[in-house]
Amino acid sequence: MPIRILRRGENLRAHGEDQEYVTTLAQSPFDLPPISVHRETMRILDGMHRLKAAKLRGDQSIEVVFFDGDEEDAFVAAVASNARHGMPLSFDDRTVAATRILGSRPHWPDRTIASVTGLDPRTVRALRGGLGVPDAPPANLVPLERPRPAAPPVRPALPGRAPAPLPSAPVHQVAREFQLDPRAVVDVLNRLRRGLPELPGVPYGSGPRSPA
Repeated sequence: MPIRILRRGENLRAHGEDQEYVTTLAQSPFDLPPISVHRETMRILDGMHRLKAAKLRGDQSIEVVFFDGDEEDAFVAAVASNARHGMPLSFDDRTVAATRILGSRPHWPDRTIASVTGLDPRTVRALRGGLGVPDAPPANLVPLERPRPAAPPVRPALPGRAPAPLPSAPVHQVAREFQLDPRAVVDVLNRLRRGLPELPGVPYGSGPRSPA
């Protein structure tokens, strides 16, 4: 994807990106993992350090994985990703994110919001009380992903495999099962969720990856 058409996402870090970390990534001999981009807005959800490193290298393009969903879905996805790998969000940044999620998804249980933000459920509980947000219904089971439209009982077969029910397992688990690159699985699922027929994917790079 051409770097020039990508837009900066919401700033989840109060102090911005770490330039020393950007320099370290730029000097790495490994390929940079793809960044996550909200398809509708072309905003970056996860990967600003990697994008800046690519620019520092003089790259004109970068690999991306698209996310489909509305703005709040995209925010939740960005928080969940940035809270866990590379240079995780600070405690204060995660607290700010949890406060916003409580506002947009007050029906989510504390444990669900905690799992997204990487906070302790008790911290989320305290935030909920401080904001005056009503408790989530006790029996409410909330998926972390955006609700999907009704799907047929079977999905098109992944390459070389028999048809199977649309998986609800994590992408990396499905990728291991079918011996595929996780980005290929994401591409297939995104097509199915948009009601498009499965098409042969574009080959993905197989070079070594380093965490970012």
